[in-house]
Amino acid sequence: MKKVLTLLVMVALVVTMVFVSVSCQTATTETTAAATTMAPETTAAAATTAAAETTAPVKKFKIACSNVVVDNGWGQENMKILNYVASTPEYKDKCDFKMYTCDATAEAQAAQIDGLILQGYDAILVCAASATGSNEAIKRADEKGIIVVTYSQIADSKNCYQCQVNYPLFASAGAKFIAEKLGGKGNVFVDRGLPGTEGANPLYDGAIAVFKTYPGIKVAFTFDSKYTEGDTLAGVQAGLATNPKVDGIYSQGYISPIIKALKEANRPPAVICGYSYNGGMLDILNNPGYEAIIEHESPGSGAYALRMALDLLEKTKDYKKGEITPLTNQFFATDTTVNCGVKLVKLELGVNVFNDVPPNFMIPTVEESVGVTIPNSAVLVPDIK
Repeated sequence: MKKVLTLLVMVALVVTMVFVSVSCQTATTETTAAATTMAPETTAAAATTAAAETTAPVKKFKIACSNVVVDNGWGQENMKILNYVASTPEYKDKCDFKMYTCDATAEAQAAQIDGLILQGYDAILVCAASATGSNEAIKRADEKGIIVVTYSQIADSKNCYQCQVNYPLFASAGAKFIAEKLGGKGNVFVDRGLPGTEGANPLYDGAIAVFKTYPGIKVAFTFDSKYTEGDTLAGVQAGLATNPKVDGIYSQGYISPIIKALKEANRPPAVICGYSYNGGMLDILNNPGYEAIIEHESPGSGAYALRMALDLLEKTKDYKKGEITPLTNQFFATDTTVNCGVKLVKLELGVNVFNDVPPNFMIPTVEESVGVTIPNSAVLVPDIK
């Protein structure tokens, strides 16, 4: 009997061990299967996360422009070229750009700059109403780590970057051309531009300095064109009313109002210096007897300021605060033989003067480093308000 009981106990133990063994194997198999089932989902989730990290949008810089030159062709093209450049792939993928305009007073621009600081812009481009009037606002932006680049009408501040053509060169070349064409003798009118701005002062002072070196040249009248056609016309008309003779007129802007004033007063043609508005250049070619030097300040200088701002934000190129980065000066003339210290390009219809574009049109050039070619169609669009 004992032998039978012992045998039964041994059989029970064997059955239990087999059962436990099978159970363990089944559990292991299920665990492995579960792991195998979960692996693709885990891998897919990881891949999705990695892809999301890879395709996450690159941070764009916020860049604004505070501009006061609005009421003339140069100012309009400046804004249009800036907007065009900012819309190209090279720029729009890196920055969100916004154009702002304000009254041409230091107070209005300083208030606008302070507002842009509060809006959290990374960089502010400034075509300045005053050489010094916005300096405190520019300093506040600089102290907040905001890059400020002033262009064309620059701010005389150590807290901003600057780019500008060589205005003293414009002044000396224009004045010398007039004096040389007049044989060193005659009465001239001189435009003060928009007094107080950093661009107008050297253009006026430089011209006066050159005319003083010609004993036979008399500055008979000065006027403020304020870079508009209306003020240019009124200024020249006022000078003609008090001066029976004028031989040369040095302008910082428009030529067409000058020719209009001379013709309406029945005065003979004069030697003129002015800017490269297509209407004025056409008037020079279409009215025999007039001689002129045409100074071309690229309306794309704001686009170069945008390039500078991006370079500084991306840390790809360095510039020095308070130092002017020079832009290219260009000159056209009716007579390229005059020795006025610069290279003169012949004024020619169909080459740099055109019949089929508006009077305010200027050739939309930009510095090569901007990396964008500006088509005429970019500036032949409605004016920006």
